[in-house]
Amino acid sequence: MSVNTGVTFSADRPVERLDDDKLQRGNFVKAIAQAITAWRGEDSLVMAIYGSWGDGKSSVKGMIADVMRKDLATCPYIVHFNPWEWAGQNQLAQVFFDEIGKQIAYQGSGKDKKKAEDCGRRMQKLGKYLNLTGTLMTPLGYGCCSPPC
Repeated sequence: MSVNTGVTFSADRPVERLDDDKLQRGNFVKAIAQAITAWRGEDSLVMAIYGSWGDGKSSVKGMIADVMRKDLATCPYIVHFNPWEWAGQNQLAQVFFDEIGKQIAYQGSGKDKKKAEDCGRRMQKLGKYLNLTGTLMTPLGYGCCSPPC
């Protein structure tokens, strides 16, 4: 026997498209997307979204990517990487650079396609080198990131 209570349930999945946002975060998302695409610095750009579990950080990230993808002329390469999916720290650098390499090669187009593919291969090679370096250093007492005591 089922009872209709008028309550709707949904899976706990992040919102991926701005059109699906029900919490009116559009102005914030658009401002962040515009700031990212307008940035012209020479150094790396690092941004963070802070909040407690369930606050909507993944949804905001997904909506920012959605907004940026709507203008392919200004959209940067977008690489989704989840470090929690990988158990070993030695493997993490390799997988990170491997994923960046794949995305650069995949997202390149037109006359830049070959350049993007070459760059992607170099990134993947860098990841393999970092993994090999970590593997060799561990028996010498150098863990993932710190010298021996």
